[in-house]
Amino acid sequence: MEKLSKNIELMEEFQSSINLSYDLSNKNKIKEFIPTTSYIKVIEDLFKGALGFSPQRARILVGPYGKGKSHMILVFLSILFNKDKKLFNNLLKRIKEYNKDFFYQLSNYIDSNKKILPIIVYNNGNSLTQAFLIALEETLKKEEFTDIMPETNFLSAVKTIENWKINYRETYEKFISYIDEPINDFILSLKNYDLEKYIKFEKIFPKLTSGAHFNPLLGFNIVDIYEKVTTKLKSKGYQGIYLVYDEFSKYLENNLNISSDKDIKLLQDFAEKCDRNKSMNMLLICHKDINNYIDNSISKKKVDEWKGISGRFLHMNLSNNFSESFEIISSVIRKEPKFWKKFLIDNSKKFESLNKLVDNYNLLETDDLKKKLVEGCYPLHPLTAFILPRLSEKVAQNERTLFTFLSSSQKHSLKKFVNNNQNTFNLVTPDYIYDYFESIIKNESYESLMYKNYKLLKTSLSKVEKDSIESKILKTLFLIYSIDEVNKVSPTLQTIADIYGDVTEINSILENLEKKQCIIYLKRSNNFIKFKESSGKNIQNEIDRAITKIKTSYNYLDILNDIASENYLYPNKYNDTKEIIRYFDFRFINEKQLFDNEYLEKQLIQTQADGIVFGIIVEDKEKLDEVKEFLTKDKPINKQLVFILSKNKENIQDILYEYKAVLELKASVKEDSVLEEEYNIIIEDLEDIILSLIGIYINPESKKSLYFYNNREEKISRKSQLSNLLSNICDEIFYLTPIINNEVINKNFISNTTIRSRNKIIDKLLEENLEYNLGFRGNSQEIFITRSLLINENILINEDNLSFINLKKVTNKELINIFEKIENSLKVSSVEEPLNIEKLYDFLIKPKYHIGLKKGVIPLYLAVVLHFYKKNLVIQKDGADLKLTSDLLTDINDNPKGYYLYLEDWNPTKERYLKELEEIFSKNITIEEKTYNNYLYIIRGIKRWFIGLPKYSKEIKNRYVGLNKGKIKVPQKYVKFAESLKKDIPNSRDYLFNDIFNIYEYQDFNLNIIEDIKNTKDFYESVLSKLTNILIKDLKIIFSNEYIEEASLTSVLKDWYEDLSENAKTYIYSKGENRLLDLIKNSSNDENEFLHKLGKILTSLRLEDWSEKTIELFLNNIKEIKNSIEKFNSSIETKLEKDNLYKFIFVDENGKENVKTFEKIDYSPRAKLLLNEIENSIEEMGYSISEQEKLQVLIEILKKFY
Repeated sequence: MEKLSKNIELMEEFQSSINLSYDLSNKNKIKEFIPTTSYIKVIEDLFKGALGFSPQRARILVGPYGKGKSHMILVFLSILFNKDKKLFNNLLKRIKEYNKDFFYQLSNYIDSNKKILPIIVYNNGNSLTQAFLIALEETLKKEEFTDIMPETNFLSAVKTIENWKINYRETYEKFISYIDEPINDFILSLKNYDLEKYIKFEKIFPKLTSGAHFNPLLGFNIVDIYEKVTTKLKSKGYQGIYLVYDEFSKYLENNLNISSDKDIKLLQDFAEKCDRNKSMNMLLICHKDINNYIDNSISKKKVDEWKGISGRFLHMNLSNNFSESFEIISSVIRKEPKFWKKFLIDNSKKFESLNKLVDNYNLLETDDLKKKLVEGCYPLHPLTAFILPRLSEKVAQNERTLFTFLSSSQKHSLKKFVNNNQNTFNLVTPDYIYDYFESIIKNESYESLMYKNYKLLKTSLSKVEKDSIESKILKTLFLIYSIDEVNKVSPTLQTIADIYGDVTEINSILENLEKKQCIIYLKRSNNFIKFKESSGKNIQNEIDRAITKIKTSYNYLDILNDIASENYLYPNKYNDTKEIIRYFDFRFINEKQLFDNEYLEKQLIQTQADGIVFGIIVEDKEKLDEVKEFLTKDKPINKQLVFILSKNKENIQDILYEYKAVLELKASVKEDSVLEEEYNIIIEDLEDIILSLIGIYINPESKKSLYFYNNREEKISRKSQLSNLLSNICDEIFYLTPIINNEVINKNFISNTTIRSRNKIIDKLLEENLEYNLGFRGNSQEIFITRSLLINENILINEDNLSFINLKKVTNKELINIFEKIENSLKVSSVEEPLNIEKLYDFLIKPKYHIGLKKGVIPLYLAVVLHFYKKNLVIQKDGADLKLTSDLLTDINDNPKGYYLYLEDWNPTKERYLKELEEIFSKNITIEEKTYNNYLYIIRGIKRWFIGLPKYSKEIKNRYVGLNKGKIKVPQKYVKFAESLKKDIPNSRDYLFNDIFNIYEYQDFNLNIIEDIKNTKDFYESVLSKLTNILIKDLKIIFSNEYIEEASLTSVLKDWYEDLSENAKTYIYSKGENRLLDLIKNSSNDENEFLHKLGKILTSLRLEDWSEKTIELFLNNIKEIKNSIEKFNSSIETKLEKDNLYKFIFVDENGKENVKTFEKIDYSPRAKLLLNEIENSIEEMGYSISEQEKLQVLIEILKKFY
């Protein structure tokens, strides 16, 4: 039997990639071009630009590998300068079918004498400057137009070197020594426009010419050179140039981050020049957009520069019209007509079967392509032909593309298949194209999903025979997932059977693959065959055990509602009208919960939504009719509830328990990535099933559910109808909602930034005098909210650089209703019946009151009303007064429970009372706090006064009156007043109008209490100074045995001190005697200062911190010390005769001797330890310090302590 290749021929023109420079004259390449609609659209666009019909003539053409970009541009460039119309017959025919106007325009151009010269630039690994100059020079050489090539700096440098060689030999030799490379190589580099060599020449030139700079007659500007050439070309019969940079992608890949400023400027300048000069055109050809080449490795400066370049070019994308690929493929595969006619007849049933397959898979957008796909693409299986262009676009590279697969002689190419098969009905299945592209697939990024699946595939292929049906199935599954169009070609048993055999046979093969623990997993949600890597464990056993546990811990409805919790339903029409966002929760219930009205009401209380749509799952299928009857039965029902009942008998419980079990199993195996991935696959499958069930309820288009509201069935078949039902519900329930044109704040949960802005506005509203626009300027969020909520609604009026609130100006009826409710609630409040703020919130929010305000705006509206009443306002929680601030209103907004407020019943007497208190404690009162609370600022002032008192004053219960005079009790009223201030005062009003009157034993409100408070204050403020005077008097008596009014304390103590002997004065005592003697010796005439210092010495406490016991301790200590000194003074002569005294004489800096004497005593154990440590430390020093230094250290220690 004949080879298939005898009757099927493949166009060889496609087997090699296009080289624009070499192929411009290749007539066969041009003739064999297959003009698809996508190609024609691009050619039309480019042609209009080239002829000046478009203002943008600098363009970037973007299209993936294997898309035929270069072949299309080859044909387009040929049109511009080639006048052989026969070359373009096929193209013109297709253009005429596409667009007659374009056909006539193009035909006229070809028939005319107009020509445009193509210049092809290639990436040569060097600078763009070099590449552009080489391209220009080679083009002009090829066309024999070298006479119009301007002399560049490069050629000027070459001529200069040649001039040196002939006329200035010494200079020439010096130049050779400087370049450090063969002169011929250097000159060749300059001729090839090597910028690095030219710069080197420029640097050497001054050394050879006494500092002169190289300055050739012609300037060096690439764009100017091209423009001059373009002008001169007109004399050669060309209207302009068309510069094409093919494979510009390679330049971007290699130079994006290291491109020079000159390269970047060249592109920018050339693009700008093209847009200004109708004779110049430029096209860059890329595989992807410039921005897609930018990554984190590129500096910000370069990123900005390349984004700027990208913006200067008009971007053109070669569209992904895969249907046209069938046209290209069928054009490449040429059948011998006589053979093909007979072949179609002989195999008519098989082709009929393929036609049905195409219909079943809905592969084509239009039926007219079916013949090209089934017959034209033969011997490709239709699904192979579908996969091929999509796979090529994802992975193709220059050496392997759609075209090379069709035309080349490479292994696993279509040409190889045709050469190796006979004239029987053999189809190229998808596994064959996998084999062709595998060498590229394995080089995909290791992070990509394709590479991950490739690794799984290779593992599985190692477990089956090479070229077996199992391996072919595995490869085909890989390709189906790689092109990612499972909506058309899905990885199912049926798809595999349609390619490789009947369902029974394929099913058996799949079962065998599963037994081999290959990559097969049949998804229950859509019957997809899924890749997976086997962990080696029996997953199903693990799942079954976990399900048993889950059933005892979870209710399947709770699991289902966790998944469905994000499916909110919106009343779009209502939301648009009211400029608000209301929504309904979606939850599942069973029939038992449906019949329990208390349960339904509880769900409404717990939700933040404006209603609930319940999906009903009937557990007892026999009760389905009962459920339907219940939903339409006349009964009381909350109008915020909508019910959906599936028409089908859903059995989802087992799926949900399995889903939860697998979730928990996955969480327990985080260290095992393979096992975790196996669980992931199952989870995704189960999620698809569950989400599909949810979709039955919330997507009316499925027509699988019934909808019920207010005891009747609603005819709903579209989602918009369901949304309209919810809008009607909101219209009926929330008809008193005001329109608030600010979605940032008009919701229940606002951002922290918006809360801060709202608080700033509230603080301004609570001030006495309001600034213009509340003091906000510019375009801040504060001014935005102020305008939309207050100014635009006439709540806040701006006049004469000030603002004021005037609720009578408000015209919005819904807002008027809100303010009246808040204000009326305030006016009827009192200390006996305070306003429960939670109830006020209920009125503003709860559906039964029909306002349904969002919580974000409530604090602002409260602040507007409270602005007028803050003077007499009291806000409390748990009986404690609270400052009226934005923070308080925010806290109330978060949870209003437990907050109360009322207006104080005010009169002139109470006004005077508070004013008098304010005057008494004026030094401690912060006037600014009056804004926050009418009473709290006074309490805080009194507290500050009391806290500032000395400890002695605050704690005093009995007042000391002098030696031998005992103590006098402090008035009980004073003590009670002080004790009350030590405690928290939660209720300022109760304290000022009740508690304080009880303290001073008034039965009724009486302004005489002001005098009592003044006296109390005076007492506590003066009690310490009085104690000081009494103690001074006591000291006079102690040290003089009598009290002499005229004598000062200082003189009494000096007299006593002077009567002591010198030995008594210099003796070192064991207690505080020496400190007393030093104090007296150095004392001034300030009695108070002396007493305070003495008190600190004898008690270790300041007088302010004394207590009643400290006074007694002080007096006892002073008497004891005095007696000790006097006793030593009287016995000093006897003590001096004993050999038990130490006497030290220290000389101060003034030369005055200070004598210290103390008595020798026995060592205590701790003192002995100290002595040993000092001796050891001195011995350890050895000779590192001198003996004199050791003595000086010891003397300094003595001086310090004595």
